[in-house]
Amino acid sequence: MQYEPSFVGLRPILYDDDKHWLLKQSLRYSLDRFKGDQRNYEEVMVEFVYTSAKIEGNTYDRIDTDNLLRMGVTAGGKRYSDAVMLVNLRDGFEKVMSIEATDPLDLDYLCDLHKLLMKDLLPLNEQGIVRTSDVQIGASSDIPMSVASLPW
Repeated sequence: MQYEPSFVGLRPILYDDDKHWLLKQSLRYSLDRFKGDQRNYEEVMVEFVYTSAKIEGNTYDRIDTDNLLRMGVTAGGKRYSDAVMLVNLRDGFEKVMSIEATDPLDLDYLCDLHKLLMKDLLPLNEQGIVRTSDVQIGASSDIPMSVASLPW
């Protein structure tokens, strides 16, 4: 499959059925209500961050993740980059949760989100841009498309 740069431009992410289902859910339990329920909001945030970090190979367990995000306490014997990843994921979660209905979900938004997620994990010149070097996924046989095969 050939890479098509215009594919990442303004495109609908959800089908009409998905939007209808989400609208029904939002009427039952609004985002404002969810964000106003501090305890539930924090639990969902910690669970999202923990699960997302685990997928990336982060070594923090659920309790250490909770302690870092809620109290700012790092876990002994863990890599600094693991703590940075967790904090960045929390900040990314907050960015996504603060988006307004009128804000565009476009390439600029995704680049800003990437920059936030990669803060202090990638060199500045590699944050918030479409990648320029090949990527390997650890513990996976999947090989992402090489940058050399991209059309630009």
